[in-house]
Amino acid sequence: MKIQAAMRPYEVFDPASRKHREYYAEFLKTGTWGHIPIRFAVDEDCNNLAAALQRKLTEYYIGKEFKLS
Repeated sequence: MKIQAAMRPYEVFDPASRKHREYYAEFLKTGTWGHIPIRFAVDEDCNNLAAALQRKLTEYYIGKEFKLS
């Protein structure tokens, strides 16, 4: 039971969330997810979390810049 209590909770990655972007930036800086208090989930089947988050961030910023819906 202690192992489950110590596990970090999952959150679906939201590129509009400043906190989620900060966590991703921390990962880029350190190269590890170990210092991030949550685990990210994405709404797609992938085996590379960092690439999936990068894709979501790219879509987010391109959408903002060019007003895509």
